[in-house]
Amino acid sequence: MTDTKQRTSRHSIIPGGLFIKALIVIVIVIIFNSFLSPSAFWRQPLASGTTAGEAFRFSYTLPWGRLAVDGEPLQYVPRSDSDYPITIAPGTHTLTLTSDPFPTLSCIFVVPTPSATQQTPQTQSGAQKPCQVQQQVSQANASSIAILAFPVHPSLALLAPQQQQVLKQATQAYLDTLQGTETVQAGEAYRTNEDAPVHVASKPMQAHLRFVLDTDTSQAANCSGPTLGSHCQLLEDGEDCRLFCTLPIAYDGVAEGQSNWEVAVITRPVWTYANRVSEQAGDQQYTLLLLRRAHGQWILQRYDPQASSLSDPSCALAVGKVISTIQSAPKHPDAPQANDWMFTSTKQRAMGCVATISLTQPTATGANAQAGKAYVLWRFDVLLAVNDAAHQLLPDLPRASAADATVVQTILAHPNSIS
Repeated sequence: MTDTKQRTSRHSIIPGGLFIKALIVIVIVIIFNSFLSPSAFWRQPLASGTTAGEAFRFSYTLPWGRLAVDGEPLQYVPRSDSDYPITIAPGTHTLTLTSDPFPTLSCIFVVPTPSATQQTPQTQSGAQKPCQVQQQVSQANASSIAILAFPVHPSLALLAPQQQQVLKQATQAYLDTLQGTETVQAGEAYRTNEDAPVHVASKPMQAHLRFVLDTDTSQAANCSGPTLGSHCQLLEDGEDCRLFCTLPIAYDGVAEGQSNWEVAVITRPVWTYANRVSEQAGDQQYTLLLLRRAHGQWILQRYDPQASSLSDPSCALAVGKVISTIQSAPKHPDAPQANDWMFTSTKQRAMGCVATISLTQPTATGANAQAGKAYVLWRFDVLLAVNDAAHQLLPDLPRASAADATVVQTILAHPNSIS
């Protein structure tokens, strides 16, 4: 009690304005020193008890749960290039990730990390697998930063059978929100998949589109579309692109302020035309999703369309078709060439997907000048050249009708997804 009064009396002899100024100076000095030595500010106390070590960031794909080094949870986990790394002391360490409902992931790493010319120290039989280590050069001070990742990639195969079923049901429920119905007009072409014949409607009829999750690994896979990396192929170690493959090159995966597990699943667009019930199995295609856990439930959201055109299942097949058609089309040196493209669909996904192709043409000076846009429509599983520029660029495509051109205008005027 006496000490408190004495402190109060000493503070009372300092004018209020000077006291506030002194406090501001102290705060500025603390912040300034923190920026001068950010490693000391962010460094986590590890079991080794020493501050000398190596800088690390982490590349893990299940952002919920607890990441720990030697059993000690990390309160600060740098992941992106903008996050200042933490320092880990020399020695052999164990990295673990506990993320329900997945089993605990675990691996070991050594500090200092071996260089590219050195071999990773051998572990004892039955011990954890070594972590994946990638060296990254920091732009701030040109020093090397090690990126740690687990050797096992999360997938549907790691979950218990009951949890697999729960996740598949949640994914299909999300995909069912994307279904839609559209009218096939008389004279319009339609089909159900690439191997099916193209029909021409003799009268208007209803077409229904839904997207079905494909996790059947008992059949041969044909995961068509752009290459997504080694995590999303058929490999000898059992990873399969139909089992929720973790994206090898992931973005922040942030949606609604939450980090997510970034995955690619295989879906099939299934068309049902009027009374036709045959030839409904659509082609396999990648669909990118964001997944996370909250209150014991799976929450699914669409992938950022600005990051990948495969975020929209109504455009996924169109992406591969348009790009491969452009690459295989005859090229004339003086004719306009495709320079860039984007894909647009509306909330009524059964209407189709529009590919807008920006064209450039070489000039006498050798530079490329803008030469308009070509429009291609992916509708009822058929690719159509909409305007003259598209027909000149891709002469093998059938021409769209005037009605199809109106559909393109509607989609571009009411976009729900642009990628």
